[in-house]
Amino acid sequence: MLLLAAASPLLLEAGWRAWVVASAPGAEPGAFTVLAVGGSGMRGAYVEPRMSIPSTVEWMLGGNAGGRRIVTHVLADHGHSIYPQAVLLERALAGRGDAGPGVVLVYSGHNEGIGPDAADSPAGGASFLEREVESRSWLVRDLAFLARERGWLDRRRDLRTTEHWLRRVAWTARDHGLVPILASEPSNVGGIEPNVREDADAAAVRAAVESGDEESWLRRAGDQAAGALFLYLAGKARRARGAAEGARGLLLRAIDRDPRNHFGRATSAQHDLVRRVAAEEGVPLVDAPAVLAAASPDGIPDGGLFGDGHHPGAEGYRLIAAAFAARVAEVGGDPAPPRASAPLVEVEAALGVTPSDRRDAAVRYGSWLVATAAMHPWPDDRLALAGTRFREALDASPDDPSALLGVAIAQAGRAGGLLRDREALDALHRWHVFYSDRFCVPPEERAAAMRRLGEAGADGAILARLDASKGVACGP
Repeated sequence: MLLLAAASPLLLEAGWRAWVVASAPGAEPGAFTVLAVGGSGMRGAYVEPRMSIPSTVEWMLGGNAGGRRIVTHVLADHGHSIYPQAVLLERALAGRGDAGPGVVLVYSGHNEGIGPDAADSPAGGASFLEREVESRSWLVRDLAFLARERGWLDRRRDLRTTEHWLRRVAWTARDHGLVPILASEPSNVGGIEPNVREDADAAAVRAAVESGDEESWLRRAGDQAAGALFLYLAGKARRARGAAEGARGLLLRAIDRDPRNHFGRATSAQHDLVRRVAAEEGVPLVDAPAVLAAASPDGIPDGGLFGDGHHPGAEGYRLIAAAFAARVAEVGGDPAPPRASAPLVEVEAALGVTPSDRRDAAVRYGSWLVATAAMHPWPDDRLALAGTRFREALDASPDDPSALLGVAIAQAGRAGGLLRDREALDALHRWHVFYSDRFCVPPEERAAAMRRLGEAGADGAILARLDASKGVACGP
């Protein structure tokens, strides 16, 4: 009995490993494997899956690398940090031995949830369970993964833990003959306000914004609840007077100070971490923040390259994919891919992006911006960018009711505080306005919705067009 009890954990581990290996996708002989790791940015928040980073890279390389046909596996998933992706990569490569030649593309950062306090703290790091046990037992690793996904086991959110899992991705790739290509996720630096903590005095914050200037905002930058917003406003003011370098520094500091209670953006410390790990591990780096900064006025990426606060727009995706394609070509020993310099119109046409796709993407980006403006004391830039996105949707589909409603909501939010009213927010939830590309106003609420939007400051011409479109009706 004692022998059986001692052997049971080993039998369970062996059985679980056999099941994981049997479930893993097999390697395709003669192929060049591309595995894509990350969150929604890697999957393709613009037009998924046709214009994701991996699909665009594959097209730019002509479908071949190192004289072999590219076979792409997208592990990236919405909301994923580097931790679940590290586990999924290990499972995808289970039992494959040397899976090369090929690469693992890594584009991660926004979902780490590293707040200002955690980022600066020397404490933290991967636990003993993560470092010593999960690295040896597939069964424990996957049970711990399930427990963390269900919220039964805490997940640490700090730079040292992120580093542990990022290195583990690199080690897993190399153990299987693949080359990891690391990138941190860039973000909209100059076109969207940072978050403000819920305990901020919203009226006081609005008053300080309305009556302030660069000097007074800098004095308030130490405010624990809204300091990031004041840094951002000071950075914008500095940029407006032509001091671009100083402005960029303030805007990046604002991201680092952001409390991340609505959405996250990778910090300067995270970007530095990815650069350092790539150098220390001796693996290729795609410095995506630098790539987009170089393509932006004053070196400050904004809504010109981003659809919302951290998801690239079409041109942002093209530039990031081109940088990845160049690194993949180097790994494969190929010349620089000529399609990497193709203009956006050619890329979209080749990948089958349609006007309907552009409409969906624009409404989705606008919806994201509206959702993150909820209860923010000063969401002016968010709503201005949301209005731009909804109008882009109208360019693709002139009578689209969701886009018309989106424009009206963005206008009402800027003019009348619609998004700081709990009753209005409840209505927007019912209308599927948050994180969606199809809005839906129940017929019995349509008249009241039109009246409320008009009273809050929505443009009469937009409301008339919305009324002519018969609103955004629910049901068939």
